[in-house]
Amino acid sequence: MSKVNAAGRAYARAIFDLASEKKAAEKIGEDLASFIEMTAASKELVQLIHAPQVTNADKKIIIAEIGKKAGFDELSLRFFALLAHRSRLALLPRVSRGYQALLDASQNILRGTVTTAEVIPPEQVRDLERTFTKKFNKSVMLKASEDREVLGGLVVRIGDLTFDGSLKTALKNIKHNLERQCV
Repeated sequence: MSKVNAAGRAYARAIFDLASEKKAAEKIGEDLASFIEMTAASKELVQLIHAPQVTNADKKIIIAEIGKKAGFDELSLRFFALLAHRSRLALLPRVSRGYQALLDASQNILRGTVTTAEVIPPEQVRDLERTFTKKFNKSVMLKASEDREVLGGLVVRIGDLTFDGSLKTALKNIKHNLERQCV
């Protein structure tokens, strides 16, 4: 386990525990995700966060202003200030992922993806979510993605589990079976 991953998880656990005590776990999660989205959308903000010539104190001030304008919770603002003070802003993506995992676990939610060759309608995604919710006895939330290499059918990934009903895999299995029989 790398020190960066361990630090990200430790910060995620700490902010999650504080947010839970304050009954603001969802809001803090939204703030973390919003800040990550802001950095993804702004090359300048990313450069500022990583710029060694910008002091940590200046980063704290800038991030506080951005956070206030975005309507971030006071706990989020203090957390971002702490990360800036400790030169740990680069950990935010890992912290956000770890935080979301803790929030999901506390709410009995599993997240996953469903991959198909072509875009599937939202109602089919909801049907799959209901099916897997019954299977796991937890609320399942699936994000749909498209991959032409699937050829047909679908692949559902939830955590470490993969349910592969794709035409690509079926054809690969047929080929493998035929090769074994011919040897």
